[in-house]
Amino acid sequence: MSREHLRQLLEELRSELAGLPEMSEEARRRAEEIQQELESLAISEGSPADSSLLERVRSAAEEFEADHPQVAWAIGRFSEVLAGMGL
Repeated sequence: MSREHLRQLLEELRSELAGLPEMSEEARRRAEEIQQELESLAISEGSPADSSLLERVRSAAEEFEADHPQVAWAIGRFSEVLAGMGL
């Protein structure tokens, strides 16, 4: 998976987050944490140092599924990418 593709996915996630009229402070904080981790991955060389990133991404996608399905979808796409990277 190219870093360009990761950047495109990040842009989709940013767009989804920006388009949300309401989100609890806790949910927004959680989304921003995941976004920051994924941004670090997109600009780094190779695999992330933290192998638990895939599990955190999957967990975040599940957390957002009920109230913010589009955000869950955008975050969930990263789990596919991370799995493809062998994590």
